[in-house]
Amino acid sequence: MVKEVLDAVGRLKNDERLGAMITVIDGPDTGSVVVVERSTGHVAGDGSPWLDRDVVEDANDLMDREESRVLFYGDRRIFIDTIAPSPVMLIFGAGHIAQPLSMFARELGFRVVVADARATWATSERFPNVDELIVAWPDAVFDHIVPRRQNVCGAAEPRQPVRDTRLSGSARRAGQVSRCNGVQAYARIACRSAQG
Repeated sequence: MVKEVLDAVGRLKNDERLGAMITVIDGPDTGSVVVVERSTGHVAGDGSPWLDRDVVEDANDLMDREESRVLFYGDRRIFIDTIAPSPVMLIFGAGHIAQPLSMFARELGFRVVVADARATWATSERFPNVDELIVAWPDAVFDHIVPRRQNVCGAAEPRQPVRDTRLSGSARRAGQVSRCNGVQAYARIACRSAQG
């Protein structure tokens, strides 16, 4: 049973899928563990009878919010530990600022993607520790990477317009973002929030 649980957690992490490890930490069946995958509902573990609809619904709610929590079900205390994919840091522009930014993001647990239309700059020699290098203009990147959940955008190169869920950069950068594919209103909000 332990191997099955560990394998299920490993698959969630490796495949970047959302799931939860649900453990009875007090009461009857203490130590019993199951792993639930959010998208399929697949359950791995000891097939515990305590895993009823209430526990699964609460686990789904916590997974959707990417939170973990201890909850009580009768005389059982159950820990629902959400296992979520790493957030993605999209860095547009492979200039000198992008190099340390990519290292910091990686150390903080982000999946790091660097994109630049200049093939001579977006190289594995300059960015050895990123998860993905894309040689393309920013709009083509969004055809390749679908923004989801907790994506973050770091705008490192001042001449390339960018669009995404969050922005790191100057007011000048936000002006460039505002001209990119109809995200004008959002870019103004992102600029204001970045300026404080």
